[in-house]
Amino acid sequence: MYVYADILVALNWMMNTAILIGTSKIAGITPRPVRIAISAGAGALASLLMLLPQGVFLNSPWVKVMLSLVMLCIAFYPLPTHRWPVTLAVFYLTSFTLGGLVLALLYFFDASSYLTNGVFHMQHASWFTFLSAALILCGIGHWTWGRLSKRLWQPKLIIPVRIYLAGRNVQIAALIDSGNCLKEPISHAPVVIAEYAALKPLLSPEVCALLDKTAEESWLELLHTFPPDWLSRLHIIPYSSLGRKGGLIIGFRPDYLVLEQPNGPKQCTPVIIGLSKRKLADDYRALLHPELVHGESKRKKEAS
Repeated sequence: MYVYADILVALNWMMNTAILIGTSKIAGITPRPVRIAISAGAGALASLLMLLPQGVFLNSPWVKVMLSLVMLCIAFYPLPTHRWPVTLAVFYLTSFTLGGLVLALLYFFDASSYLTNGVFHMQHASWFTFLSAALILCGIGHWTWGRLSKRLWQPKLIIPVRIYLAGRNVQIAALIDSGNCLKEPISHAPVVIAEYAALKPLLSPEVCALLDKTAEESWLELLHTFPPDWLSRLHIIPYSSLGRKGGLIIGFRPDYLVLEQPNGPKQCTPVIIGLSKRKLADDYRALLHPELVHGESKRKKEAS
């Protein structure tokens, strides 16, 4: 029996990529394509080394756990400490699910399989088998996770937020977004992304008139026309997203915001509110930076 190194590495890279994308989806981590590709390559290389006589030590369960953590660090670092055990568990759950799908398809088509130094490989496996398993996993994962998160977890991650500015205030529903890592580059204040339409009662009529008549992409060109009392509050926040790098959004610094949590209101400052004309969702109007929820801030017995 011959094992072709290039095919083994390519198939493992593809499976690892599918597993890491599934992990990021289920664990609520913003995927970084380049880092996921590098992490998947590292895992595929480890699978190849396991076939060599010198790589027998890689079959130790503890070594496999360490390799898994290395892959996760390459793909998702940094993460809060308390999220690593959950991410590792999701990683293994996704791995076992994808592996089970591949085995089911192989046995369905009566493919022969072998186990060499702890590495499972198939004699008649094809790219079609792995692609089919990956597509089935993505389809099931997307359908199942979308409904589970909406019914079970998402409601627990949506909290009321009241934003205060110059004697005015407005309350909106906000989602605690683990993928929101935006910070104002100078002050390093966490950024909350909010729908402009939801915050219009908070803004002055002059500011609303400027923003209403201009497309969001052109807001930066309006900075010199803002009222003088707003210029000290305005911030330009750089961001990157999937498919777009070097983006800029306009934000402002409120007096403070208050999170309505089960253990009492929590006042947060400093914080920056980034404005977006895009509708976020029906259930929430803003994306909270997780640091505001889990970090140190003032607590108020009574939010005024």
